[in-house]
Order: sequence, then structure tokens, then C-alpha cells
Amino acid sequence: MKSIERTFKSRTKNLKDIREYIQNFLSSNKASREDIEKIILAIDEACTNKIKHAYKYNPDGDILISLELKDEIFKAEISDWGEKFEPEKIQIPNIQENYKSQKKGGFGIYLMNQLMDVVEYKFLDEGENKIILMKKIQFVNNEK
Repeated sequence: MKSIERTFKSRTKNLKDIREYIQNFLSSNKASREDIEKIILAIDEACTNKIKHAYKYNPDGDILISLELKDEIFKAEISDWGEKFEPEKIQIPNIQENYKSQKKGGFGIYLMNQLMDVVEYKFLDEGENKIILMKKIQFVNNEK
């Protein structure tokens, strides 16, 4: 099992660093290009939601990202200590309606669910809000 974790401040300019952090971890573990792209997009969406909704663009919030690879299962845990998220209140976006009305946004949770095998939410007593993303990944040249 391989795992790393790092804390980022809740600033949109840090999304580039978060993407590189994920890219480096998955590339060094020989994950396929397709899986890397899907995972980066899903985590980028999760972090964007934390910046926008949990922290309301407050640049001083912490986003803790833990990455783990065990056998063929990739797991990311993304935590914040901002406003609690209520996933049951989120509706599946109507893509055609959003396109017609030129609405931007609202696809993050939908995308995460499409790109990952597992999307879970945990809310801990200490005020920690956690998104857990999991995906069975393919490796380059069938190596691990």
C-alpha cells in the first residue's frame, strides 16, 4: 500500500498544485493516463466545491487530501472544516436544460459520480467534512 497526504489552503489558485499532486502520485505508481485524467477531474471538482461552498471563497480554510493506492484500488479522502454539505439536497442536473439556459456549474457531484466507482460523504464530530472517492484503476503495461 502506498499513501501520501498534504494540506492545501482553500484558494482557487491552488487547484493547479492539487492537480499536480494527484498527477505525480498516480504517474509514479504507473496508473493509466485515462484513469489519471478521470481522477484529477473528480478531485478538482470536489476541491472546487469545498472552496466555493464549504469555505465561501475564504482563502484561509484547509483542504486535506489523502491519497492511497492498495492493489488496484485508488482512494482519495478530501477533508474540510467549513460549512457542512448536505448531499441529499443536491439534485441531478438536467444537462439539456442547463445547456439551453446556458447555466454554468452544478455538475461537480454528477461528474464525480460518473468518473469514480465510489463517492461517499462523512461528517465527523470535530466538524470535519470528508468526501471519499474510490476507483479501480488500470496500470500502464500491466505493472504495479
